[in-house]
Amino acid sequence: MSDKEMPGIRVAYAVVDLDGIEDASRGIAKKITSQAAAFRACGLECDLISIPESQDLASKVLKRIPFGGDRVSWDSLDLTGYDALYLRRPSVASKEMMAFLKDQKSRNPDLVTIEEIPTYPYDEEMKGFKSLPLLLKDRWNRRRLNEVIDRIAVFSDNEIIFSIPTIKIINGVDLHDVGIRAPSHTMRADIIFVAAFAEWHGADRLLDGLKLFRDSASGRAEEVHVHMVGGGPKLESLKRKAAADGLSDLVTFYGVLDRSGMDRIYDRCDFAVASLGLHRIGLSISSTLKTREYLAKGIPFIYSGDIDVFVDDPVDFCCQISADESPVDIDAVLEFRSRLYEREREECLTQRIREYAEDHVGMERAMKNVADFIKDACGHGSDGSQGA
Repeated sequence: MSDKEMPGIRVAYAVVDLDGIEDASRGIAKKITSQAAAFRACGLECDLISIPESQDLASKVLKRIPFGGDRVSWDSLDLTGYDALYLRRPSVASKEMMAFLKDQKSRNPDLVTIEEIPTYPYDEEMKGFKSLPLLLKDRWNRRRLNEVIDRIAVFSDNEIIFSIPTIKIINGVDLHDVGIRAPSHTMRADIIFVAAFAEWHGADRLLDGLKLFRDSASGRAEEVHVHMVGGGPKLESLKRKAAADGLSDLVTFYGVLDRSGMDRIYDRCDFAVASLGLHRIGLSISSTLKTREYLAKGIPFIYSGDIDVFVDDPVDFCCQISADESPVDIDAVLEFRSRLYEREREECLTQRIREYAEDHVGMERAMKNVADFIKDACGHGSDGSQGA
C-alpha cells in the first residue's frame, strides 16, 4: 500500500499564536505551513491549528510572574479523533500546557505526542531581562515533560532531551516556492546576505573583513560588492558601522523585500553569506532556513561552524570559515569564488547546487523521520504496511 493510500492517520499540528508568528516572521510561518504540507505528502492527514494566546500588555506582564499563567487557550485545542499531536515548542513550558497534555494522555493513552524544538539548546536565548522569568518557569515545568511527550523533534544530534528520546529532523525548504536563480555573469563578486539581522548572523565580521580588504595595500575595492537584504534588530547598527568604516561604496542595504524584489537581487549575485556568528549563542551545527534557501536558489556561500547536511555529505561549492570573532578574509573568499567559476560554468554550478537541495533539504525529506515514526506508532509500517 502506498503512502497516498494509507488508511487515515490524523495529525494535529498545533502552534501557539500562528497569526503572531506570521506577523513576526514570514519565513517561519511559511516553514510551518510547508511542514504540514509535507506530512500530507508523506501520507498523513494533517490539520494546522493555531492556539490563541493573549498578547495585551497585562497578559505579557502576568505571563512573567511566578503564578501568572501562560495566557494560552489550551482548552481550545480539540484533539478528538486525532491519532497524533505535533506541537511546535511554545515560548515557555507552562503548568497549563503540562496539565492539558496530561489530560489528553489520560483521555487517549494511544495519542502520539511529539514536540518540535526549533533551536536546542535554547536557554542562552532566554537569559535576557525580559525572558529570564520565562526561562525559570520553563526549567521548572520541563522536568516532567517526559510524562506527556513521546518524542522531541530536533535539528541537533542530541539523542535524549529532557529525558525524552529525539527524532532527528532537518530544516527543509519548499522547493516549489523558491525558484532557481538566473545566472548573473557578473565580473565582480556580487555577494548577497539575506537575514533578519541579529547578533548570531555575524554580519559585523563581514563588515570588518571588508574594511581590512579595502584598507590593505592589495585591496581591490571595485572587485566586490555586498548586497544586504532584510531587517532585524541589528540592521541600524550595521548601517552605522558601514558608514563609520567608509564602506558605503562596498555595501548596499535594501531592507525587507518581497519575494520578487529579493529574486531580482539574487539574479545580480553569484555568491552569498550564511550565518557567521552562531557560536555566539552556543550553536556549533547550523540548520538555518537561509542555508536551505541558498541551496534551492543554486548559489554558493560562505558559512561558519558546521551545516547539518554537509556533515554526512560534504560539498565543494561552499566555503567554511572559522567560528570565532575574526574578520572575514575577503581575499580568501574571492579566491574560492574564482576557483569555482574557473572550473565550472555558472549555469552548471547553479543547477548542481539546486539538485543537491532537491536531494537533501526538500521539506518532505526533512519531515520523513517524523512521519515514519507516527506511522509506526499508529500501527502502520513506514512503507505503508499494516503492523501487527
